[in-house]
Order: sequence, then structure tokens, then C-alpha cells
Amino acid sequence: MFLPIKLKPCVAIALICLPFVCMQAVNADQWRWDGVDRVVAIADIHGAYPAFVELLHATDLIDEDLKWAGGTNHLVSLGDLLDRGSQSRAVMDILIRLQHEADAAGGRVHVVAGNHELMNVIGDLRYVSDAEYLAFSTDETHAMRDQAYTNFVNLRSHLDMAESTDRDSFDKQFPDGFFAHRAAFSAKGHYGKWILSMPAVVVVNDIAFVHGGLPEMVSKQSLEALNDEYRSTVSEFLQLWYDLTKAAVLPNNLLHDPSDLARDASKLLELSDCRLPHAQQTNCSPSEQNVFTHSQKLARLIAVSDSPVLGSNGPLWYRGAIYCPTILEGPILDAALKRIGANEVIVGHTPTTDSRAHTTYGGKLTTLDTGMLVEYYAGRPAALVIDDGERYVQYLSPNEKRQVVKNGKIEAYGLTEDELQQALMSGSIVSGHDIRGDSPRMVELTYNGKKLVARHYPENRRQWDKQEIAAYSLSQSLGLELVPLTVHRTIDGSPGALQLVKPKTISERERIRNNIHFAGWCSMQAQFSLMHVWDLLIGNSRRTADNLLYEKPLWRLKVVQHREAFGNAKKLPKGLRTESISLDHAVRNVLTNLNEETLQSIIGKYVSRKKILALLSRRDALLEQLDE
Repeated sequence: MFLPIKLKPCVAIALICLPFVCMQAVNADQWRWDGVDRVVAIADIHGAYPAFVELLHATDLIDEDLKWAGGTNHLVSLGDLLDRGSQSRAVMDILIRLQHEADAAGGRVHVVAGNHELMNVIGDLRYVSDAEYLAFSTDETHAMRDQAYTNFVNLRSHLDMAESTDRDSFDKQFPDGFFAHRAAFSAKGHYGKWILSMPAVVVVNDIAFVHGGLPEMVSKQSLEALNDEYRSTVSEFLQLWYDLTKAAVLPNNLLHDPSDLARDASKLLELSDCRLPHAQQTNCSPSEQNVFTHSQKLARLIAVSDSPVLGSNGPLWYRGAIYCPTILEGPILDAALKRIGANEVIVGHTPTTDSRAHTTYGGKLTTLDTGMLVEYYAGRPAALVIDDGERYVQYLSPNEKRQVVKNGKIEAYGLTEDELQQALMSGSIVSGHDIRGDSPRMVELTYNGKKLVARHYPENRRQWDKQEIAAYSLSQSLGLELVPLTVHRTIDGSPGALQLVKPKTISERERIRNNIHFAGWCSMQAQFSLMHVWDLLIGNSRRTADNLLYEKPLWRLKVVQHREAFGNAKKLPKGLRTESISLDHAVRNVLTNLNEETLQSIIGKYVSRKKILALLSRRDALLEQLDE
């Protein structure tokens, strides 16, 4: 599938689309740069022109006349210049100009493609504001608009569409500047040619810069091959679309989601016997003959529209490394970085929940989308500055001009994992003090103005509290990230384990009862496989629909209530099977590297030596079964 979200049909693009011609931008075919003293990266401007200019001033890249003053510095835009904001055109204009001025001064301005640049080129206009169209109104002549209206009426009549075609309805549907906007973003248009020349990834000083992320496909080819594939795929799709709609092969001559186009094309090929070698052309209708004539292009459109480089698992859209378990995403990230010759990657696309830049994976991934369009995201403009080894984030607020990049992502309640741990250990309990009996109780606590919810497992002779702490400690150490954050905490004189409860968490029983379907970026199959490995390893045969949880909206899988785990049995639980497990290489490695000494350091305070040795025996049995 070409795009991961459904697009609204756009009638008018068919009225003004022109054949594809690619514009060569400054240094368009050089994607790797070394020995750069200073790099400034800015993500997801979304038409916030004043804030963008202010950041360029604050980072000393332009002078008072808005001219390039950065010398040999490199500026990197991480894409999404367009949509939602009102001054996208001004953002593009200054970047195009600065590219030439920086090049003349020995510096560079790199602009990698964002998904919103791609969307504008192919006609997904859902996020284009009226103010963005209005910026093109002076370029839109009366003749252009009159011709568009004539084509619109003729097209509706030809397709026998019932919608109104009067001029007032037309003018309301297509605001002032619409047709000049579409002409400018066509393949021959000023901005369309520029966007179609953008790469998917650039590497500066062994740092990769990409809009969305580095999915698995990046590890399969070189940096140059990846960018060539991205640009050629976009251009081929647009050329095929133009040829087939111009020839009136497709049933409606409207620009759809490319996957819809592919389905339409597939249906045409299936329904028409004229495509068969023995078909008699005299038995075919004119439209069927037309399909037969263009069948090869139709088949190619189907293939191109399903290109991985442009879909949800392509570099413009990918969010796996931000949202999914580290043990699954870490190897993908490492392989991609190694293949394109980079040590780390800086991305935009996914707004950080606290509007701050964050680094994860031991510094290998930096997320820089801080919600620059303040009126839409309620965020803050930010630029990452890498200056001869020094690294900081340049914000515009007087109270936080230069800040270090925050380590760790926001996990819940606006706090990182480390901050959440402090909150559970020292936050003030505001309710749930009356802890009695063996059952866990829900409690509320506050920490630095944040209100949190947690589950308290009181200490008892069955040591359920210790097993929850052991489960969390081992899960984190292995990188599985399956068990919610759990710490030792005495509440109102009752010692035990305090386990974080994230907002919007539901159980498998609730999901089934309410007929809720899975969503999110992370593979549920891969997460279930991790859970099965986990339960087999710790000898837990009591996984139920009540203690299997999902964190919405990302559908991150979590497991709780390990009261039956960490037993003395050396064999795998009989109720669990290994057939459904696909053991990732990284998971196999962490299991193989487990030994008694390591386990003693991780869970020795909570689990006896006998149980640790039993766990190692189950590990051996698990690996043996999976190797059969």
C-alpha cells in the first residue's frame, strides 16, 4: 500500500496535472557529507514561517536581511514544511533561496522529504489550509479558473455524477488559489519539481537525517540506492497515473489513494477478456479495448502503488523505533545505520509528548519534532545544534534558550521511565491507603504536580510482591519491556510492590467483550511471541485474559500478576506451546547469554537460587525445542 492512511478524492488535480519533469536541486545527488564543523537540524515546520525564521536567527544561520550567514554550516530540514500552518509557501521560498546562498558560501541546506511533501505532490490535500491556498491566489488567473470549471462540469457530466455543478458550489469547493496551488505542486510546477528532487535520507558527519525513521528496508541497500529508489518510484507513479488518466483508462479520472487506484486497475484487468491473447477485438467494447491497450501500465501501477519505500514501513512514515519494544526495534535500527554508514539517526514526524527533543537507544535515535506549529500542536519551536562535538537544543523561550537533549522518551503521565520510578518510590499517596489482605489494591499518588495511578501488591507469605518486582527487573534487563514499572514501596505501614498503571490500559477480556480490533504500529504477532517466550522462561502457566493488558492507543502489550511464576520446575509448562513462537535473533541472544551470575545480580534478592537454576533449565529446554 502506497500510503498508510486513506486519502480523500481530489477532482481538480486531474484538471491541471502536467507530465513529470524532475528538477535538479543544489547538490541533488550528493547524500553524504563529512568533516562539517556545525550542523543545525529543524523538524516539521508545518508553515510556521515566523518561528522558523526566528530559529534561523537564533542559530546564526541568517542575517537581518534573511540572507545566509552560516558560512560553512549545514542546515538540515527534516521535512513536513507543509500543511496545517498558513505560511508554507514562505517556508519553501526561503529554503530554496538559502540552498543556493549556502552553497555559494561553502555551506549546505539539506531538505529531506516528509510525508506531507509527498502528500501534496500526489494530491492528498486534507491538511492544506485555506490560507495556504490563498498564498497562490495572485498566481491564479480568471482564465485558469474558468477552464478548471469547464473541465469540472464536463467531467461530472461524462461520469454521470449527481453532485451539483453550479459555479457557486464549485467556488466553495475549490477556494481562491486552489488551482494555482495545484499547478505549482504538479510535476512541472515550481514546488513540485523541487519536492520531487528531495532525498529520503542524508548523512552528515555519520549522522543520518530522515523524516520518519529507519525501517528494515533501509538495511537492504546503500544510501544512494535508497534515495534513487524513493525518487524514481514517486516519479514513476506520477507518470503512470498521468498517462492512464489522460487516456481515460481508469474509471473516474480522479486522483485517489494510490491503493484505490491499484484496486480499480486490478478490477479492470480481471473483468476484461480483451487482455487474453485469443480475444477477438470485435467482441470488446471501446473501453475494454482501451484497457487492453494499456494493460501493462495498469499492471505496473498496481506494483508501484504497493512499493515499500512509500508506505507505512518506508522512511517517510516509519515510527517503529519510537513506539515498539526495544528488543525488536534495536536490531532493525542497528542494521539500517550500519548499511547506510551512520552511527545515529535524527528524525521528525512523531511529535514528542512533552514538546522536547529526546534521545533513546543509547543515543542512536533522537526525536526532534517538538510541535513547532504552536497554534496546532501547542508545542515549541526547536533546533538541534551539533557544533564541533557540543550538542544542544535551541528553543525560543527566554527561560530555556539552550538545553541538553533529554535522555529517554516520555513513557506515561508526561514522565520518562527514570522519572516514573522516582514518582513511584517517593510520590505522595493521596488515596488507597487502606491496604488489607493479599489482593492488590489501586492507589493514587502525586509527583511534581502529576497525578499517577498504581497497583500495590502487599507483602505476604506467597511473596507475590517479590515476584512482581522480579518480573519487572528481569523483563527490563532482557529488553522485553513486557512488565509495567514496579518498585518496592511501603504504603501506610504495609510493605509490598507498587506497579504503575498507565492511562487507557485495557485487558484482553475487555477487548474481546467490546469487540475492539487491534491497531497501532507494533506487530501484535511479534509482541505475542515475546510474551510466550517470557511465560515459558519464567514458568508461568497462568496467563489469562485479565492479566494480559494493552496500552492504548499504541497497543503495547503488557503482562501482570506473576504469582504462579518463578517455580522450581525445570521443564517447560505443559499448557504452553512453542509452535507460535518466532524467536528473533536478538531475543535468542539475550536468552543464550543468561547465566546464574547474571540472574543473581538481577533477581537474586527476590528469587531463590533453586528457582534461578530452574529458570536456566527452562531456558535450555526452550532453545532446544525451537531449534528442532
